[in-house]
Amino acid sequence: ILTSSENALSALYRMIPHDDRVLKARLFKDKAVFRNAIAELYPDFFFAEYDASEIGRVDISKIPFPVVIKPATGISSIGVYRVASAKEWKTAVEFLRKDLEKYAGNYDDEVVEGRKVLIEEWIQGEELAIDGYYNSNAEPVILNILQHMFASDGDTSDLVYCTRRALIRKFHKPLMRFLARFGDVFDLKRFPFHLEVRMNKKGEFIPIELNPLRFSGLGTTEIAEYAYAINV
Repeated sequence: ILTSSENALSALYRMIPHDDRVLKARLFKDKAVFRNAIAELYPDFFFAEYDASEIGRVDISKIPFPVVIKPATGISSIGVYRVASAKEWKTAVEFLRKDLEKYAGNYDDEVVEGRKVLIEEWIQGEELAIDGYYNSNAEPVILNILQHMFASDGDTSDLVYCTRRALIRKFHKPLMRFLARFGDVFDLKRFPFHLEVRMNKKGEFIPIELNPLRFSGLGTTEIAEYAYAINV
């Protein structure tokens, strides 16, 4: 099952709600559930889930800044804000509220909704996006590796992605090892994905999110065809 837009997920949820791939898609779309599912792999990683109505009253003295605040269910960096310090907290909460209101009409609730908010530690390191799938033997197949570039530490936008041979050569083998382990955790088979990770100072890949049953979107999908003649 491959979708060209995550708006198709709501139809899949209705038509084949008990299909294993659809159940996995639901898990991945809820970033709080996803974080809890991989918590044992990253025991030192800070994250916390709150109801949206509570977010303005969070005890920020217990937050290890810098952190990222974002809707538990989202896409395209909508509502995502890097909060460098306690001084920025009110600004971040207001940005989250306004950004969700701005894009509410563009997506189904299964794709973007603001009832739950996730706070998680900021991962300092290079960000990569991987297009690929797990085949019928549960083996990962990488179709493309993209470097997600940012203007600054505070930039969380989805604007600039690039790929090149050196990037593939550097990361293909370590990402294959990571994906094999990741797939075992969730028992993934016949499952397309667009996965975003950051590599920390220890050289570990830490997942940011997995977009299920689709590859890149909004123009980015064509990069692999121009670069490597792979039409994903």
